[in-house]
Amino acid sequence: MPRYQVLKPGFYDGKMYDPEGKRKTLTTDKAFKKCPSWLKPIKDESAAQRKKREADEVKQAEVDAEKAAEDKKDIDAVTFTQPPSTAQVETL
Repeated sequence: MPRYQVLKPGFYDGKMYDPEGKRKTLTTDKAFKKCPSWLKPIKDESAAQRKKREADEVKQAEVDAEKAAEDKKDIDAVTFTQPPSTAQVETL
């Protein structure tokens, strides 16, 4: 699917695309025969680039998992309340 970077505000298929707005890239089913002036084609990712990106994502996920385990250990070590007393309390 062809993708385009939005350079200036413009409309496509009833939707507003803006480089500083919500929709910064446009993905279409078919490529434009003549690309509008407010769009710039984005090259497809090569197999080598995809492989490198996926490897980086896996490394980052491992780092995040280690950090989460350390954070959980730190949080579990801290108690914010007194441990429950063993004495029984009578209520009326």
